[in-house]
Amino acid sequence: MRTALRREKSRVRRLATLLLVALALAGCGGSGSKRLSRQEFVTKANGVCRDYYGKLNKLGQPKSPAALGPFIDEALPLVQAELKSLRAVSPPASDQAAYDRLLAQAQRENDIGEHELKPAVDAHDAAKTQQVSQRLAAEDGKFNATATALGLSVCAQSSSTG
Repeated sequence: MRTALRREKSRVRRLATLLLVALALAGCGGSGSKRLSRQEFVTKANGVCRDYYGKLNKLGQPKSPAALGPFIDEALPLVQAELKSLRAVSPPASDQAAYDRLLAQAQRENDIGEHELKPAVDAHDAAKTQQVSQRLAAEDGKFNATATALGLSVCAQSSSTG
C-alpha cells in the first residue's frame, strides 16, 4: 500500500512539473513592433521565461492527485499574463519562422493542459490523465528542441530548473 502511494505521489509530481513546463512554455513566441538582434532576442526571451518559471515555482508542487486540479486553476491565469509578455518579444527576421513554430507548439501544450489534462484530473480519471500526460510530454520534447535551436536554453528547461 505504501509503495502504491509513493508511486502515485511521484506520478503527481511528474505531472505537475510537466504541466508547469507546458504552461510556462505556452508563452514563448510572438511578434512585437521592433525586431531585436539575435542576442537581444535570446536574452529577453530567456529572461521572460526565467521570471515566469519563478512565479510558477512559487505555487509549489501539488502533493496529491486532489491538489493537481486547484494547482492548474492557479497556474492558468499566470500563463495568460506571461503569454502576453512573451508575444511582445520580436525575434530577428531570420528566427521568425522558428519562433512562430515555437509559439504554435507552446499553444498546443497549453491547450492540452487546459482542455484535456484539467478535465481528466477533475474527473479523477487516472487512465485519461496518464494518456494526456504522455501526449504533453511528447509535445514538450518538440518544444524543447525548437527552443534549444533558437538558443532559448532557459525556455527549454523545466520550471523547477529555470
